Amino acid sequence: MNYLDGIELAEIMVKKVVGNISPREEERLQRWLDSSLEYREMYEAFVSGRSFAERKRNFGHLKYEKTIGAIHEKIHRKVRRRLYMKISSVAAVLLVAVLSTVIIFSLRTEKAGMQPILPVEGKNYAFLSVDDGRKVVLKENDTGTAWKEHVKEKAGENVVAEEKVQMIRVEVPRGSEYWLRLNDSTEVWLNSETVLTYPDRFAEDKREVTLRGEAFFKVRTNPTRPFEVRTDENLQIWVTGTELNVRDYTDEQFLKVTLLKGVVHVGNDSIYKILSPSEQAVFDREAGDLEVVELDDPSTCVAWRDGMFAFEGEPIGVILAAMAQWYDVEFVIENKVATPGGSVTFHAMRDEKVEELLSVLQSLIDFKYRIEGKKIYIRF
Repeated sequence: MNYLDGIELAEIMVKKVVGNISPREEERLQRWLDSSLEYREMYEAFVSGRSFAERKRNFGHLKYEKTIGAIHEKIHRKVRRRLYMKISSVAAVLLVAVLSTVIIFSLRTEKAGMQPILPVEGKNYAFLSVDDGRKVVLKENDTGTAWKEHVKEKAGENVVAEEKVQMIRVEVPRGSEYWLRLNDSTEVWLNSETVLTYPDRFAEDKREVTLRGEAFFKVRTNPTRPFEVRTDENLQIWVTGTELNVRDYTDEQFLKVTLLKGVVHVGNDSIYKILSPSEQAVFDREAGDLEVVELDDPSTCVAWRDGMFAFEGEPIGVILAAMAQWYDVEFVIENKVATPGGSVTFHAMRDEKVEELLSVLQSLIDFKYRIEGKKIYIRF
């Protein structure tokens, strides 16, 4: 199944719910349901019980062609600039469920005239500082201007400027992301709440950076000058030329290194692993263990770089934490004892409003929420 099939089936499901489905569409839906038990289970969950009755009551009389047309245009526009044209059967189930819910949500918004409460906070900016600690705001197109002028100015204050290496610190706040190119032509994408520290020029025998947070590296090939990423856990990642993602948030139990291309060496004085493409090194902070797992689809680990949330079998707490980081909000669980266990598979665009994502999550997990300023209260 591809995205266009998913969009068509989502529309048919909505028409089925509101009672305005044609015989031909009914036949198309039935063929799809008969083709997979997963599809049928997802469909039955979508239209069952109170949810079905409420949706039919609220949306049955609406003319939704205009809304679906807008959804079409929006999704097609995003599909053209994303890399996820082909999807697995599991992702196909999720796609149809999500699109159906998005259309329903859009109809509800159209009917009620509801205005989103929270704006999307994502922006392309970061803060740069050198040894003096003074910060400069980096905007999307400032990679080759503002930071260079600041580093040049600072270096000029030193008598031995040509000999002294300046350490550059780039900090990406919550609700933002940033891309930069290092002086060896290595490209780095920085996620929210990430700090990258690196020298204004690398040594002759190695290229070393320090990371706290999450970054995707497209490392310029140079076998004689290995590229090394150091983390807060004294874990080191050595590469010569490759594409990899490093996720190292200190409030998470696991540090993850995901390899897309090339070869990566991960370890410290006591543990050591070599990664091949589609493998992920997982370091357990509590146990001190380092394991390597093979991934069916490593692209989900770097979906954030392409403007998406992509979670495969993650606890709801992990999903809410990522949303809090991107939208710069705080989730408050009002009844922690009732927080559901198990795992959730969830994909969404990061440029959607937070309310839209919460609505999609509500189709997967039963909960209620309310928004007060930058706090979102959740009750399961």
